[in-house]
Amino acid sequence: MNTKSMGHVLSFCAAIALSASLGACQTQPVMSQPTMPNTNILDNNATHKQSVKVGDTFSIQVRSNPTTGYRWQLAEPFDKARLEKISNTYQADANPNRLVGVGGTEIWTFKALKSGDAHIQLRYLRSWEAQEPPAQVANYQIQIR
Repeated sequence: MNTKSMGHVLSFCAAIALSASLGACQTQPVMSQPTMPNTNILDNNATHKQSVKVGDTFSIQVRSNPTTGYRWQLAEPFDKARLEKISNTYQADANPNRLVGVGGTEIWTFKALKSGDAHIQLRYLRSWEAQEPPAQVANYQIQIR
């Protein structure tokens, strides 16, 4: 292989390497609402406290892996006079190798409607195991100002 051909091969390899490294630097979407810290629940009955203002939209983020059959469910009742549930979405973790069973984050979004104290309880369970206790319970005390 002559020097000119070798230079083209090296340039091509450098361009591929640069393209791959830039692809790995993608950023996660940023939420514009106040967000509670991403909570990795390790113990049952963990309680988290958060203060928000009337009219604020806020999110609770909890680790989840629906491939196991478990999902977070909102325990009823919760104070619908003070809080409105806006959405519940799931965001899978990055999985460039397309592995089976990779988890992600469930994002529960609420809007504060009226001042006072409210309680949100999330339960991590399988819907078909209604008689079994949840694998995890997360409690959130929300102070609305």
